[in-house]
Amino acid sequence: MEALAYLSDAAGAVAGRQAKDEDDSLGNLFKDKFHCLSDILSSIEQEANSRRRLSEVLLVEIQSQYCYLKTKLFELYERGLGVNRNLDSRRSRLEIQLDKLNEESREERVRAWQDVENLSKEWRTWFKQYCDLVQRLKIVGIDVRRAESSATNRARTIVDARR
Repeated sequence: MEALAYLSDAAGAVAGRQAKDEDDSLGNLFKDKFHCLSDILSSIEQEANSRRRLSEVLLVEIQSQYCYLKTKLFELYERGLGVNRNLDSRRSRLEIQLDKLNEESREERVRAWQDVENLSKEWRTWFKQYCDLVQRLKIVGIDVRRAESSATNRARTIVDARR
């Protein structure tokens, strides 16, 4: 009987360790997924910020070229209209170039907005999965408050910035 009780206790201990190992592996799986989703959200944020900065640099460059051409056009207008065919032709070409730069600037703003909006949609999709995972972690009882609060604060900052 004592042997049977001993075996029963040993089996219970092994089963308890297996259950604990399963809980740990489940917890580790959830934590790994949590950190993976946090990294994805962070990466998307960085891509959106990078695209905004690139757009700003391109728009500054376009504006610089526009100002240069506008100055050249102004210098030609000081000489008067209809005085010289070559000057009039040059004025016309400069005006066409200025129009193209305006168009390019508008197109860049639209492309940047579209790119950032697509990244925002992707971010929202991943954030939904992130929130679902946080809910599951709370149900299972795994504590990820520190990581959750920093990722959630970043998310709130991004959502507020987009408004």
